[in-house]
Amino acid sequence: MVHAAASSSASAKHLQIIAIEQVGSDCVKIQSDTAPVFFMRLAYLESIPPERVCAGSSFSEDEGEELLSAGLAFAAERKASEYLARAEQSRAGLERKLLQKGMEKGAVSRALDYLEGKGYLSDRRFAESWLRTHTLTKAQGRSRLLQELLSRGVSRPVALDALEEFFCEHSEEELCAQALEKSIRAGRSGDKLLRYLLASGFSYRQIKEALSARKTR
Repeated sequence: MVHAAASSSASAKHLQIIAIEQVGSDCVKIQSDTAPVFFMRLAYLESIPPERVCAGSSFSEDEGEELLSAGLAFAAERKASEYLARAEQSRAGLERKLLQKGMEKGAVSRALDYLEGKGYLSDRRFAESWLRTHTLTKAQGRSRLLQELLSRGVSRPVALDALEEFFCEHSEEELCAQALEKSIRAGRSGDKLLRYLLASGFSYRQIKEALSARKTR
């Protein structure tokens, strides 16, 4: 189990590493004289050379703060990785979840930058995955799907690209027909039916064509 580093507000004056253990290609477990045991990814260090991070090394107060900050970023990374192991995540959504866990904003930002850089976190993959699963149970048109993606923190260019690819493989007209049938089964008709389909992101033309096709069946 990965433990979060001690708060960076704790005293880190003249921090000295008592023991260190390699736990990954770029990750170490550190026991110091002034802070609880914590884990850290060396990539999160800014000014301290990785070779200095070894048993017996002493660090100034500012350097100790940097070590603890790197530990906080690694803790945020590990929690983010747990969420990503379950499903694709948007950066904004993942950031919100981590902040709700009480993690520091700076640590979260650095962790998400790292995960994006490594390709583990991708808004484009999230958008593609969300579109596939969402439309299995809820038929909606392009404009509504765009707003849904934007509300989840996906940027407009990324959302538009994902939608373009999605509708190369799926028929918006077919989705409109599905939404029409579901709405009729729910007891909607007349203006109420029209308002529902428009709110679902379909155009007047698509709705008219779906109604016409239904009548001719």
